Amino acid sequence: MKGSTIALAVLVIVAVFAAGYVFVAQSSKPDKTLAPQATTKTVSPTPMSDSSADEEQVAGGETRNIVVSGDEYSFSPAAISLKAGEKTKITFRNIGKLPHNLFIDELDVMTDTIAGDKETTVEVTAKETGMYTMYCGVGNHRALGMEGEVKIQ
Repeated sequence: MKGSTIALAVLVIVAVFAAGYVFVAQSSKPDKTLAPQATTKTVSPTPMSDSSADEEQVAGGETRNIVVSGDEYSFSPAAISLKAGEKTKITFRNIGKLPHNLFIDELDVMTDTIAGDKETTVEVTAKETGMYTMYCGVGNHRALGMEGEVKIQ
């Protein structure tokens, strides 16, 4: 009787650990329904001297490109500016080791969750001016400081 009780206890413990592993593995997978327009590719991280090197100014209704890099647990640049009505491509580069993504709730920006040395791009056209927050939606990354500002002018 005692041996079967120990075996049952071990079985319950193994089942709890297995369920926890499955939960953690599922929470780190990207939800493809969130950002169907996102594309992902492998990149070689390059040192960035300043944020102006990652932002392309355009005129005449063309698309502007902004690059935001993510690492453990910050964005670079930590603040970006968009113009209301202007089409902008935001490229998110994960230069860290852990999976990361970039969300801006008010603008419906939700990139795929990507591994280190990968990048993904989304297009956005902000309709209204305001201040918003960009953040990493993986686990507790936002609470650890992985957030920044988005200013719409």
